[in-house]
Amino acid sequence: MAALDVCNRALIKMGNAALITDLTDTAVPQAVVLNAVYANLRDALQQAFTWNFATKRAALVVTTAPAFGYDYAFTAPTDMLRAIIDDPENADYRVEASKILTNASAINLVYIAQITDTTKFSPLFMETLVAYIAAETCEAITANTNQAIKLKREFEDMFTRAKKADSQEGTAYSWRQSLNRRP
Repeated sequence: MAALDVCNRALIKMGNAALITDLTDTAVPQAVVLNAVYANLRDALQQAFTWNFATKRAALVVTTAPAFGYDYAFTAPTDMLRAIIDDPENADYRVEASKILTNASAINLVYIAQITDTTKFSPLFMETLVAYIAAETCEAITANTNQAIKLKREFEDMFTRAKKADSQEGTAYSWRQSLNRRP
């Protein structure tokens, strides 16, 4: 399912909105709205939770020392939306621009990555994204405030269900234990 399909499913949720054939068609008002918000809403939803499909790991290498405050600066992965560091060695860290600053000389980073390939999304994330896009764009596309309010509630319910299901995949141990595991 491509971004166009996701957006058309959001349009279907809105009710009487016409489907589109091209997200970049500037002659179609709903395409203009959806094209303007799709990537940002996708990334915001990925960043909002530790989705399993978007979780990655990386062993980072020191690049430079920051000007002050921390001993080491690590270049963050280019696809990083949010860092997750639950490790006593790296308990004190800060993300600034594209760097992770810490006093630890090494970081085994767990992070939420920007996933743009819709085939990688979990089914519940996909449904949540569709609901999110519908909720956020309904009023602009349909001018139907009541439907927009209904879709926002539907999104919130779907987001809660998706987070619950996603968080139940795997054993109940901490990120710290996961980071300290040896192959």
